[in-house]
Amino acid sequence: MTDHSIRDGIGLVGAFQFFLAVASFVGAIAIFLLGIINPLNGGNGITLEQMLLPVIGLIVTLSLTVVYLMVGVGLMRFNNTARLTAIFLGILGLMSGFVSVAGAVVINLSGNLTPDWISILMTGMMVICAYSILGWVDIFVLIFLLNHKVRALFYNYYDQ
Repeated sequence: MTDHSIRDGIGLVGAFQFFLAVASFVGAIAIFLLGIINPLNGGNGITLEQMLLPVIGLIVTLSLTVVYLMVGVGLMRFNNTARLTAIFLGILGLMSGFVSVAGAVVINLSGNLTPDWISILMTGMMVICAYSILGWVDIFVLIFLLNHKVRALFYNYYDQ
């Protein structure tokens, strides 16, 4: 790998972090509209306990948005802390993907006493396809950021 290809790869990884920030922000908007505003407009006697999980989800997704943005900007500036955080987020993304695939199938499975197996299989297939795309990108990001030449470039910029 040449110095220019490493810089281009870091730019691509930074762009991927910005994409994840946008996706997280869209998730936060969905939680806000569907999990908070929609039940409040329904007027069915929503209690504070019922609003706790959507509020926690909103806080987590907004926090992830900020973290992804900071990592993207840090990678563009060759900040080694941003590289290490991107490695951590990549590992976290791989692990959370397994949980989301299992969770989507289990939630669809436990919704009815007589489950619709076609619906369960289609949900599982869709989630597995989406996860596999992001999972492979996370693997490529991890391999790239753990490369000794990339690490050396970050440490050279970090020491200056």
